[in-house]
Amino acid sequence: MVKKFFNEVSYCWDRLKNIAWHKKAYCDVLIFDAEGSDFIGYCIPVDAKVNVLKVREGLPMIRSAYFFLLLFINLCKCFDARRALYTSLINIWKPKVIITFIDNNGSIGNIKSIFPSIRCISVQNGTRWDLSRPFQSQLALDHYFCFGEVEGDILRQGSHSVAHLYPIGSLRTSIFLAQYPPQKTKTFDLCFISQFASLKDVKSDQWTREMLSGYYEIEKKVFNQVAAFASKANLTLCVAMRHSSGSAILDEEKKYFTQRINDRVKFIPLGHYSSYSAAQSSRLSITCSSTLGYEMLGMGERVIFAKDINQLSSHVLKGMWTANLVTHRLPDLQRLFSTRDDEFSVKANSLLEMTDEDYLQYSEEARKYYMNLDKNNLPHDVIRNKITTFLEESA
Repeated sequence: MVKKFFNEVSYCWDRLKNIAWHKKAYCDVLIFDAEGSDFIGYCIPVDAKVNVLKVREGLPMIRSAYFFLLLFINLCKCFDARRALYTSLINIWKPKVIITFIDNNGSIGNIKSIFPSIRCISVQNGTRWDLSRPFQSQLALDHYFCFGEVEGDILRQGSHSVAHLYPIGSLRTSIFLAQYPPQKTKTFDLCFISQFASLKDVKSDQWTREMLSGYYEIEKKVFNQVAAFASKANLTLCVAMRHSSGSAILDEEKKYFTQRINDRVKFIPLGHYSSYSAAQSSRLSITCSSTLGYEMLGMGERVIFAKDINQLSSHVLKGMWTANLVTHRLPDLQRLFSTRDDEFSVKANSLLEMTDEDYLQYSEEARKYYMNLDKNNLPHDVIRNKITTFLEESA
C-alpha cells in the first residue's frame, strides 16, 4: 500500500512539468474535457456559471493551498492520483451538473460513483461501433443523450450500464441545422464521405491495427465503385474530405482517392461544416460507416453504408456483439455487402429514382433507430432544457 501511494505521488510529480491551471470559482455546470466544449456550450443555460475541466492540456490544478490540502488528503484515502485529483477539483467547484461530449470515457462513471447527487450527462459525439471491441472496458453512464435507440442495444450487448437514455439525434447536426437553412437545391449527384486514416506509424493494439487496415483497403475499393458508377452515368461526384486544407495529411488523402477516371471529382477539404454542406447538397451519399452518414440519414438524406462488407463487418463481431448492430436495421438498399459494381449500381439507381416521399417512408424505421432527430425539437434545446430542470431541482 505504501508503494502504491508513492507511485501515485510520483505520477503527479512527473506531470507537474505540464500543468493546466484552472480557476477556483464555483460553478453550476462543469464541462468535463475541453474537447467538444464549444458544441456543449450551445446546451448550457445562459445564466448558468460554467467551468471547463481541461484534461488533455496538462495536469489540472488550482492555485490554492486548500486545493493542495484536499489533493493530499484524497490521495491518502484512495491511493489513486486521477481519482484524488478529480475529487479535489469537484469538491472546490461544487457543480450541480457535469456534462461531457466524450461519451465513451469511463471517467464520468467513476465521478458519479464518488458524487451520486451530481447529475452527470454524456452527449454522444460519434458512432459507437468502437464498443464492439473485444475486452472493451465497462461504461457506467448516468444521463446519456445519444443518437438513437441502437445505442441502448449496443450498451446492453456490451454489458454496459446506463441509468437514463435519451435518443435525440446528433448535437453537431442540431447546431448545423440551427445555423444553416436546409438546402433544397442539389449541387452534386453523389458525395463520398471520407474516413481516410494514414497507416504511417500506426501504433496501437492489434484490433485497431486490423480495423484501420481493413478500412484502408475497403474504402478505396468502394470509392472506385462510386467513381466508376459516376463516370458511366455522367454524374457529378464530390468527396467530403476528412482533413483540412492546412493538414499535412490532405495531400496523402487526395492521392489515396485519385485514379484514372476521377478527373471530374470535386475534393472538399474539411472546414466549418463543409462536410455537412457537401453531403446535404448531394442527391446520394456513400460511406463505410461514418458518423456523418448516420447524421445525413437522420436528416432524411439518401445514404448507402458499406459496413456489411466482410473485411469491415468481421471486426464488430469479434467481441460481444451477436449482430452488426450499426447496420442490421437499415433497409437492404442502404447496405453494401460486397465491392461488386452490379450490387452498388442497382442500389444507387433505386435510391436515386425514388421520390422524396417514398424514400422517407422507406427509411423511416432506420432513421428512428439510428438517428432519432426531431427537427422541431433539436438536441441542443432538449439538453439545455434538461440542464435547466436539473439546476432548478438542485436550487
